[in-house]
Amino acid sequence: MNCPFLRETRVRYCRRASQRKLIPHLAEAANEERCSTHDFVQCSLYRGQTECAAEAPPCPLLHESLVQFCAASSVTRFVPYSEAAISQCGSGSFRYCDLYLELTHAGAQALCEGVPIEPDLLYTRNHWWVDLPADGPCHVGIDAFLARLLGEASRIDYATKTGWVQPIASVTAGGADWQVTFPERVHLNRCNLYLRSNPARLAAEPYTQGWLFEGTLLADAAARLRRDCLTGDAARAWMERETRKVNEHVQQLSGAAADGGLFAQGLFSVLGREDALALFQEFGSPALPDKAAG
Repeated sequence: MNCPFLRETRVRYCRRASQRKLIPHLAEAANEERCSTHDFVQCSLYRGQTECAAEAPPCPLLHESLVQFCAASSVTRFVPYSEAAISQCGSGSFRYCDLYLELTHAGAQALCEGVPIEPDLLYTRNHWWVDLPADGPCHVGIDAFLARLLGEASRIDYATKTGWVQPIASVTAGGADWQVTFPERVHLNRCNLYLRSNPARLAAEPYTQGWLFEGTLLADAAARLRRDCLTGDAARAWMERETRKVNEHVQQLSGAAADGGLFAQGLFSVLGREDALALFQEFGSPALPDKAAG
């Protein structure tokens, strides 16, 4: 699946020019450019070469190729068509592009007990979301529930950046480091390095620009996630139960109060270290028991 803003065109450039300037090919202007008329023989670049000669246009140094570009970008950047398979625009990854999200207003979520949730995603028991399209790479990140518990992040580090691994990220929030672990092995294509310069997006945009890892899953791992993860109405009901559990836990602790019926943003930094670790193990551990039926 390609981005709807992805366009393609043909460009021309001179193979002998010191700087390769890509000029979109316009059929109506072809007869006006020197390279496509008999005037090419007067060009110093053509006259200064000996490897190819021609008497009729176009100039033998003129090269044409197919390129792609983003129609939504204010600055047009031509990308060779041969690179389309590895570009973000040529796969499902375009759904995580800033321009696409801004222009389409995609990524708006519903609220579940005050916590944002994207019903179309899959959710693991330790509060990771999974976007697992039929084609293209998958994306994973922590959901808004766990992001709210952690609070606004000041730093994000990745244990491994590529290869077959169990994705792990270290999130610094509230003056403490928290290691979040995805429960399946993934062949990582890339990490969201933009979060290093703007880690607050992890909590502010958890299901879009707050994604953590992009990669490929083995067929059995993908089947396991589709079988075990929660989505749709089941995810909503589960998220409601999880939120109520935290609120009940908070109300039992002295000195900590719920924030208008919902646990406070950055709750882990409000609690004592021991209580925060216990809560993190209950909701964020990658080896959780099945809570879907709870």
